[in-house]
Amino acid sequence: MELGEPRLQRAMLDAYFPAGVPADASLHMANHHLLYMLLALVFEYEGGGDWLHERVPGIEAALATR
Repeated sequence: MELGEPRLQRAMLDAYFPAGVPADASLHMANHHLLYMLLALVFEYEGGGDWLHERVPGIEAALATR
């Protein structure tokens, strides 16, 4: 399941904001996506991988949304 999948995004927003989704929800999603991409990069590196080039587009996209 991809983080960008609308069904997953809706479930995350509903879980984080049970009283209603705020107007800046897209910023919250971009921040969450950026954190996910950075953590994945750290775990991959610690596991001996070097997948930075595969993560850069997602990180750039998340930063551009901010």
